[in-house]
Amino acid sequence: MFLLGTGIGIVAFAETEPFFADFWNNAGFLGRLTIPEWAGVSNGVVVLGVIAMALGAFKFAEWAEGRFSKGES
Repeated sequence: MFLLGTGIGIVAFAETEPFFADFWNNAGFLGRLTIPEWAGVSNGVVVLGVIAMALGAFKFAEWAEGRFSKGES
């Protein structure tokens, strides 16, 4: 099913691309833009944010596993 959806998406894009070629090739190009540049913060703040999100995700996964596992091994 995944490959079928991918194939349909590729064909649909290839067939409709001429209708939005100008938008696809020109609209909104900002060049090289990083998260710190976009957010106006230093690299360290972004790194700390990513670490905090990862730790939070691990903690949430641990909580969810304990909550929903129902004692299964």
